[in-house]
Amino acid sequence: MSTDRSRGRLRFLDQSDAEAALLRARLDAVTRLAAQTQRTRLDVEREAAQLGISAVTLYKLLRRYSDDPKPESVLELRRGWTKGRSRLIHPEIGHHRRGH
Repeated sequence: MSTDRSRGRLRFLDQSDAEAALLRARLDAVTRLAAQTQRTRLDVEREAAQLGISAVTLYKLLRRYSDDPKPESVLELRRGWTKGRSRLIHPEIGHHRRGH
């Protein structure tokens, strides 16, 4: 994931325009919440509702952003096997070991 900050706008280079707009909205919400010293659950719930995500998901994004404050922190993490990732437990054997 790389970003382009030309002309003062954040643009996610490998995302569609719609995905980039969603990520910018998430980043804006997370940075607003992170800047609040007296943030309430209601604040988080309002931002989450505007983004169409749960407050729990927004809290996770906020925590990731607080730990590593960069645009990539608000990316949705995909579950499951990523493309190109081997499912082999023991690559030297060439298959899954069963019963061990």
